[in-house]
Amino acid sequence: MLKACLNGGRGRPDHPAVPLTAAELAADAARCAALGVAGPATWPVLAEAVRRGLDARIGLEDTLHLSDGSPAADNAALVAAAVAAGAS
Repeated sequence: MLKACLNGGRGRPDHPAVPLTAAELAADAARCAALGVAGPATWPVLAEAVRRGLDARIGLEDTLHLSDGSPAADNAALVAAAVAAGAS
């Protein structure tokens, strides 16, 4: 499983190919999807990191939903869910 992070808040000064406009983001997302990227990977990746004892990250940049698919209220809700899943 692979998740594409298209810009992470980076801009053109960081790299000339960073997608910024809606059209650039859509085109980049389509290219990445065609190569096998799969959007709802956050929770399975977190679970694998916990299983392996690895560091992990969570936030609205990664997903807008809790592991049950319901909308996350905010970043703190995502962190609380990750801690409950065994990440810390």
